[in-house]
Amino acid sequence: MGVKKTIEKMKTVFTWYKMSQDITEHIQNCTICNKIKGTGKKPKAPLMDYRVGYPLDRIGIDIIGPLTLTKKKNKFILVIGDYFTRWMEAYPIPHQHADLVAQKLVMEFIARFGIPLELTYRPRKELRK
Repeated sequence: MGVKKTIEKMKTVFTWYKMSQDITEHIQNCTICNKIKGTGKKPKAPLMDYRVGYPLDRIGIDIIGPLTLTKKKNKFILVIGDYFTRWMEAYPIPHQHADLVAQKLVMEFIARFGIPLELTYRPRKELRK
């Protein structure tokens, strides 16, 4: 249960001098409690070393928004970045439909810089619902 819950449950039935300190020490030194108890940290995936050899080997895209509506009725920003050079391009867009994102990617980014070998997209957690 943990220290706080154990102390609260024990207080309903028992009481003695330095009860909280005794319970805290017992739980900290209990081998069974420490085996079962987790570390309290969420497991994280290890960082991976990803090497990109040349410009436009790999690009990443993301969409920022919704933001406040602009005069030209744009509400989102399409961000495209090159992993090697770290060059970023930002394009205002009114919505985030696939056809518009693909059109901006092809007609404005790829037409200027060339075709990348790999394209990545990782949506942020708050957008995954």
